[in-house]
Amino acid sequence: MRNNDGSIDCIVQAIVDITAYKNAEAERMKLTLEQEKVNILARFIEDASHEFRTPLAVIYTGLELIERAVKPPPETVLRIRAMKEQAMYIGKLIDDMLAMSHFDSGPAIVTMPLDVNFLMRDLHAEFEEAAQAGGISLVLKLSAVPAPVRASPSDLYRALANIVQNALDFTVPGGTVTLESAIVEGAATVRVTDTGIGIATEDLPRIFDRFFRANQARTGRHAGLGLTIARRIIELHGGQIHVTSEPDRGSVFNVVLPLSR
Repeated sequence: MRNNDGSIDCIVQAIVDITAYKNAEAERMKLTLEQEKVNILARFIEDASHEFRTPLAVIYTGLELIERAVKPPPETVLRIRAMKEQAMYIGKLIDDMLAMSHFDSGPAIVTMPLDVNFLMRDLHAEFEEAAQAGGISLVLKLSAVPAPVRASPSDLYRALANIVQNALDFTVPGGTVTLESAIVEGAATVRVTDTGIGIATEDLPRIFDRFFRANQARTGRHAGLGLTIARRIIELHGGQIHVTSEPDRGSVFNVVLPLSR
């Protein structure tokens, strides 16, 4: 079809339409390929994890039997306990890798109405004994009114527990970890504040990265997936997590979740 001046424009329009279609199809193929890669990796992690669990259980049980039955000298006991700790560390790492794989490739989470205050009470009850054993005060401050959200109770609890555990891990004896819930600007918020060793400024942008660890001489050995899993779960709930920190002054983790009517 020609314009009044004799030029042809329909062919141009057809070319534009075909180009847009090809670009959309290429993008769809790219997303499909990426999802397939994620699924393949998830299946590999699941299969490998099952293969690791049996020998790990055998190693740990064997060490337990040796420690109890043989009654080795003190220096050997210390070595046995160190090996048991390493076996437990690998087991925890396997669990975290499976969880991360599930949240990356699994179906959408199933949510239900939930008052955040109930989770906060459970968290305080779970961690209070460990905090006392470490010489740390665990303080609970709940919102005066319910803080209703739509959530998967087990998944959201896991996310918040990872944050609390992180706070306890990096707080020295005599310090304090405070758990707070509130409603701020139309959102349910959870705040975990500690008086621990804090996070270096250059490390702050990376603390949610997978397997990221700060200076181990300062922080000790950690698997590096707890906060990654926490952020992923919170994002699946339509929420956000932010952190502020100063070295030797402690850290504050803020979780913001949409309120449920």
